[in-house]
Amino acid sequence: MNAYEFGKCGSSETNRYHTLKANLTGCYICLVITLVSCQYLQKQLTFLTIKVHQSKMIESLDIEENERRR
Repeated sequence: MNAYEFGKCGSSETNRYHTLKANLTGCYICLVITLVSCQYLQKQLTFLTIKVHQSKMIESLDIEENERRR
């Protein structure tokens, strides 16, 4: 094996390593984005659920109030 072939071999290994590293970094970034967006959606859903629950409570209180007035 001469120096040229060794250099080629080394560079392909390095390229493979960098490609793998880039892919893993991409996966990690994608995972982080997914987790953050999932948490955001979960907060939005919780907020909406609380709002709906509050509006139903207010409606039921209004109905009770109207019943008492009659």
